[in-house]
Amino acid sequence: LSLEARATATPPTPSPAAKEFMILRTNVLERTLKKNIKIERCNKIIISALKQSFKYNLPKLNKPVKFKDFIKLNTGHNKLIATCENLKKKSLEESFHESKNNIVLIGPEGDFSKNELKDAQINGFKFVTLGNTRLRAETAGIMTCAIFSMI
Repeated sequence: LSLEARATATPPTPSPAAKEFMILRTNVLERTLKKNIKIERCNKIIISALKQSFKYNLPKLNKPVKFKDFIKLNTGHNKLIATCENLKKKSLEESFHESKNNIVLIGPEGDFSKNELKDAQINGFKFVTLGNTRLRAETAGIMTCAIFSMI
């Protein structure tokens, strides 16, 4: 599952929180994911997680979009892409921008392809790391939200 998460620190929120999620259709994802993603089911899972964690701001789950289309959007935002590749990258904490929306792309199982990473960089995305441990996509999404909530 490849996710894009937007987080922003806007008053009166004291710390950033994930405001939107989007499923990106990457090259790897196109081969492995079901063609029909049940957005309603995903929203029920999000609501259940909110109730369990006593959070009250429901993030928006957008419809899936192709990776190549998405990376060309969102000018003016702080665009980050998490990767396990041996590239020059900063930590997510160092890369967070307090006065902009922060968009973090988290790759599918096996990471983004080299071409996808190159295309993202050409379109203004900066490489980030979530640490020294390789994480599952789902765990990386949770880790990203946790890191942002602690900034």
